[in-house]
Amino acid sequence: MRFREFDEAQGNHFFDSMKMTFALTALIGSVLAVIASFIFSRYLITPIKKVIDTTKKISKGDYKTRVEVSSEDEVGELCKAVNKMAEGLEETERLRHELVSNVAHELATPLTNISGYLEAMSDGTIKDEQLTKSTLKLLQDETNRLTLMVNDVRALSSVENPNMQLTQKHYNLNDLINEIVSKMRPKYDKKQINVSVEIPDGIAEILVDKDKFSQIIINLLSNSVAYTPKDGFIRVSASEDGEYISVTVEDTGIGIPKKDLNRIFERFYRTDKSRSRKTGGTGVGLAIVKGLMEAHGGDVFAESEEGKGSKFICKFPKI
Repeated sequence: MRFREFDEAQGNHFFDSMKMTFALTALIGSVLAVIASFIFSRYLITPIKKVIDTTKKISKGDYKTRVEVSSEDEVGELCKAVNKMAEGLEETERLRHELVSNVAHELATPLTNISGYLEAMSDGTIKDEQLTKSTLKLLQDETNRLTLMVNDVRALSSVENPNMQLTQKHYNLNDLINEIVSKMRPKYDKKQINVSVEIPDGIAEILVDKDKFSQIIINLLSNSVAYTPKDGFIRVSASEDGEYISVTVEDTGIGIPKKDLNRIFERFYRTDKSRSRKTGGTGVGLAIVKGLMEAHGGDVFAESEEGKGSKFICKFPKI
């Protein structure tokens, strides 16, 4: 009888211990769940909520807003990606605002001049035949200036079109360069600038879209003419380097400041706004060159030293 009572006591003690263990385990589990929930909320849900709030602000045009990066894990990478996107959108908005400002200024000047000349002619202020001819010449110049601006913006729009297609064929590089240079001869002669073409006989052909290639070279030559003083020198040369054919336009112009060298291919970027406005254009010529080179599967680089000139190297793949 005593042994039975002892066994029953032990059994009750065992079950009580098990109940206590289960209760303690449940309590520890609950505490851990609370801690896990706190950690999950603190380190995952809260940052994601911040990301969501930031993207909502960005979608409303607040491109200066940023997400605080507080970790180096996947959530931190997400925050960095959102910040990078915001930086890109902020830069795009800055360029858009600058475009509107530049185009408004560039269009206003010739339009004001044209309006003034036409008003003077219509009210009889200009009566002398020679003066009338010179005024008509000025009207033509201002009209051509407007046309060039419109063409620049149109060309940039075409280059940025993801559906732009190239019609590439093999062309004799020497003939192609000399044809382009000859068409621009009046511009060189007007500023008394010497232009030379140096294409080695070993480079027979290049695979390009002729119209797009011509636009690349014309834009680079126009840029050199604009910033090269009287009696300056421009040279167009070519070389082969591994898988690429390089076409280089080099001048003895005013050069490009070192701080601006990495940004000259950006849309509407100007190294010197006052000087650029004197030379005309909208500041998209080099951006067009960059886009057309990338469309050809190549790239363009610039080297320059203030007061000594600039060099633009276009690398076309040999296909």
